[in-house]
Amino acid sequence: MNQQQDVAEIKKWSEESTTENIAAVLMGGLKVFVQIPPYTTRFEASVLGCVSDEYLIFRTARDKASGAPTIPPRVGDKVVVRFLVDGVAYGFLSSVVHAISIPEPLLFMQYPDAIKQVSVRQHKRLACRLPCTLTNDAGQKETVLLLDISEQGAKIACREQSVEGHDSGTPVGLELTLPGPHGMQAMIGKIVRITQQGKASIAGVVFDQPYPELLANLYAILCLDQLL
Repeated sequence: MNQQQDVAEIKKWSEESTTENIAAVLMGGLKVFVQIPPYTTRFEASVLGCVSDEYLIFRTARDKASGAPTIPPRVGDKVVVRFLVDGVAYGFLSSVVHAISIPEPLLFMQYPDAIKQVSVRQHKRLACRLPCTLTNDAGQKETVLLLDISEQGAKIACREQSVEGHDSGTPVGLELTLPGPHGMQAMIGKIVRITQQGKASIAGVVFDQPYPELLANLYAILCLDQLL
């Protein structure tokens, strides 16, 4: 999407209305991208929390040299917030109502009236609950729970400490053992998001390449009940 298309879409959003429950998708730790006027630049932030129908709180990245927010917005700026959850792209308009830099840079934004969503998932996901082995970028292995999988990605649940310090883009490996002749299946990918649910961390992984044969084998095993 070029700059003119991007700005045109932002203007269009102000004329549309949807009823998606924002609090249900804006989970703590979720990575978002914030665009500020004239909407040609953006910066990354993470969700810290929200008070429903009142305001949202985001933690912004600091400049490594100065320690200041990378792109400091101003109170009153009209912003666009975009993020991706489970193959659905979300976006909404808001405005900055307060900003602090100490002890860390935080942005308080007006709770939006509406949110727009567009499905960008190209491959069907198969829900499951299967143990698999996660190998992190240091070569350490841990048993995690595979929650769903598609040709191009997966969602896993793991202990909180196992993904500490792992940001978006961290390479990981997954090993899944299938019954019969299929044996152990290995997948290589990278973490694209991490959210907290109770005492577990939920990580989204995008694969470096599609695995259609693996998914077909899983369908054949997990969907046997449909033949009964």
